[in-house]
Amino acid sequence: MATVSAKIYSHHTRNDGTFNVKICVYHKGDRKFFDTNHFLAAKQLTPEFKIKDKFILRIIDDELQDYRKTISELGIKLNLLSCEALRDYLEAKDKAIDFIAFGRKHISQMLIEKRKGSAHNFNTVINSLCDYFRRPSVPIEEINSNMLFSYEKYLKSTRKIVRPGQNGQDVETTEKGLSKGGLYNHMRDLRTIFNEARRCYNNIDFGLIVIKHYPFETYKLGSAPKTQKRCHTIEQVRKIRDSKPVPGSRAELARDLYMLSFYMCGANAVDIYNHLDLITPKSTRWDYNRSKTAEIREDNAFISVKIIPEAKKIIRKYLGKLKKRYCSHGGLDTALYHGFKALQKLTGIKATEYWARHSFANIARNKCGVTKDDIQEALNHVDEEHRTTDIYLDRDWNIIDVVQEKVRIALAGKSDSEVLVENRLINETDDRVDHYVNDEPRNDRQIPLNDKAEILRYLQEIGYQKKQHPNFAEYFKYVKAICDYELSVIEVYGDGALQIIGLPIAVKSEKLAYWKENETTFDTLIIHPTLSELKIIENVMTRSRVL
Repeated sequence: MATVSAKIYSHHTRNDGTFNVKICVYHKGDRKFFDTNHFLAAKQLTPEFKIKDKFILRIIDDELQDYRKTISELGIKLNLLSCEALRDYLEAKDKAIDFIAFGRKHISQMLIEKRKGSAHNFNTVINSLCDYFRRPSVPIEEINSNMLFSYEKYLKSTRKIVRPGQNGQDVETTEKGLSKGGLYNHMRDLRTIFNEARRCYNNIDFGLIVIKHYPFETYKLGSAPKTQKRCHTIEQVRKIRDSKPVPGSRAELARDLYMLSFYMCGANAVDIYNHLDLITPKSTRWDYNRSKTAEIREDNAFISVKIIPEAKKIIRKYLGKLKKRYCSHGGLDTALYHGFKALQKLTGIKATEYWARHSFANIARNKCGVTKDDIQEALNHVDEEHRTTDIYLDRDWNIIDVVQEKVRIALAGKSDSEVLVENRLINETDDRVDHYVNDEPRNDRQIPLNDKAEILRYLQEIGYQKKQHPNFAEYFKYVKAICDYELSVIEVYGDGALQIIGLPIAVKSEKLAYWKENETTFDTLIIHPTLSELKIIENVMTRSRVL
C-alpha cells in the first residue's frame, strides 16, 4: 500500500533560515520525495522538526488527503508504478506546468546531447513565446488552439523584440513577419516541444494523463511549403568568385566561404567553422562529420572531399583563424549575414552561404549532367529508399571526386561543348583514374598502358620543353608558356600516367623560370589518356586560359 507524509529535515535549510516541507512517497519498499511551496521558520516547528503551526498544518493535511485520494483512484494501476513513477505523477498532477521552464530544460538537455542546431531553433521559439505573452512564465494550459491562431498572426506581423546586448543591456530590434516557410518551421518546432512535454508528463501505458489538451488537433500545420529555389547560375558564381571586396572585410569573408563551400561540394558554414582545422598542410582530402546530421546517422554523417587547388588557397587563408576570430559558429553566421549584404551591394547578387550548396548541386545536375544519386552522395545526404542496401556497400569517394571535378571544369569558363567533351572523357576514364587518398594509391583497378613515347613526341611538337623533376629522377615535367603570366606543366610519371597543371610565372627572354608548386591555377586528375584523349584535354585546358 502506498502512503504519503510530510517531512522536514534540519539539514535542508535555506539561506534565510527557513525549511521546505517535503512530501515523502512510500511505495514498494522505496521512498521518494518532492518539494512543496511551503517554507517554515524554526519557531513554527517543534524541536523534533514537526509542524506546530496549526494553520499550516491544516493546509498540509488537506494536500495529503488529496494525494491519498489520487492514489486510491489509481486502483490496480498502482501496482504497475514504481515509487519514482508514482512520485512524479503526484507531483505533476496538481502542479501547474510552466511551458517556458520546461522548454528551457529540454533545450539544455539537447545541448548536452550536442544537438546544437535544433536547440537553437527551439530557443528561438521559447523566446518568441515570452515576447508574445510578455512574461517569462506561461502555464501549459495557455498553449491552446485559440492562442495558436492568434500567435500565428503575431508571427506574420512586424514586431519589436528585446534581447540582451553584448554589453549586458537590453537592445530593442524590429523583426519582420515570418515567411510561409519560416512560419511553418516555427510552429512545427513549437509542436515538437509540446509533444515532448506530453511525453514527459503523461504515461499513456498506465493511463496517467496530466496534460489532457492537445491544441494541434484543432490548429493544423498542413504540409510544408515548397522550398524556394536558392541557387545561382554559373555566371553568377563566377561573378561572386571574381568580385573584389575590401581586403579583410566581412564581404571578403562571405565571398571566400561561399566559394570554399562551392568548391568543397556544398560544405556548410558550421562545418567550415567546426572542422576546417582538421586539415593539415599535407592533407589531400578533408575528412569530417557533417554537424547537422552527425548525431542522428549511424555513419555519423562522415564524408571525405578532395582538396582541389582553388579550395586550398582559401583554406590556407583561414586555417586556424576562424575560431580565434569568432567564439562560436553563431558569431561567424552573424559576420556572414552582414558580409553577404555588403557583397550584394558590390555584385548585385543576393546570396547566403547556403546558396553555394544549392548552386553546386544545381550546376552539377543541369550543366554537367550528373545523376541525382551522385549529387546526393556529394551532398552527404541519406538515401532513405536504399537505406538497407547501403548497409552492404562501402562508400566510394571517387564518385564525389568525379562530381566535384565536373563542376570545377564547368566553372573554369569553358564553352558548353568543351564541358561536354571533357565530362565525357572523365566518364570514360573513371575506371582508369589512379586516385591517391591519404598518400596511398588505390590498386583496385587495372590501368591499361598508353603509348607513352607517342604522347611525349606530341608534347614536344606542340611546344613543350622537357625538364627533369627536381625531386624524382625517373619523372619528367613538360613545360609550355600559355601567356605572359601562366605556364602549362604536364607531369609525366614512370608508368605513363600524367597530370596537367597550370602555374603562374613571369616569362623573360623566352626563358622559363622555376615554377611555384603551391600556387597552381588549375589541374586535372592523374590520368592515363590515349593520344587522342590527351589532344582534346590539353587543348581544352590551355586554350581557355588565354581567351
